[in-house]
Amino acid sequence: MKKENFLIYISHKTPQRTDFSTETVRPTICLEVGYPEPYQKLLQDADLLLEGSSGGIGGIILIKLEPLASNASEITQGFLEVWKYDAVTGKKNIVEKRRL
Repeated sequence: MKKENFLIYISHKTPQRTDFSTETVRPTICLEVGYPEPYQKLLQDADLLLEGSSGGIGGIILIKLEPLASNASEITQGFLEVWKYDAVTGKKNIVEKRRL
């Protein structure tokens, strides 16, 4: 895959929820929630949104909920992470992580 095609792919990632500032065209915060998706897929999505926008998107709130066991009726495990773009390294950095 050529780099140009990769950049086009990045621009088409759609988060589950966004919050727009009145002064920007990109969302300032994106929410990525994973229930059946593996954690690695959520991290790839965070990469695409933060690194693909070169900091145009200010942060990602990532929520991973563990799928229910066959005999369970409520979600009992999961975690929340907050990621921000580091302009110096050009990579995402975790700011906070909490168990739910």
